[in-house]
Amino acid sequence: MNDGKLTEHQQRLEKFSQHLKAARQLEDDIMKHGLDAVYLYCDDVESDWLETWEDDNDEPSYTALLIDMRYRISFSLLGL
Repeated sequence: MNDGKLTEHQQRLEKFSQHLKAARQLEDDIMKHGLDAVYLYCDDVESDWLETWEDDNDEPSYTALLIDMRYRISFSLLGL
């Protein structure tokens, strides 16, 4: 027996389920708030983040964050 521990497959499925839930929440927020939904997910929308894009060496990669967001949106639009 597995003593109540999740198998690797179950863990991956649970992680996917959590991402799917987050993507659906993002989709719901976009449908409810339109473009203003960005304020729910980004702290510094009105700042000069675009001009200082390359200056943030200690922050996670914005490109990676955008790719993750696109991944979540894609799955939510597919209805998965």
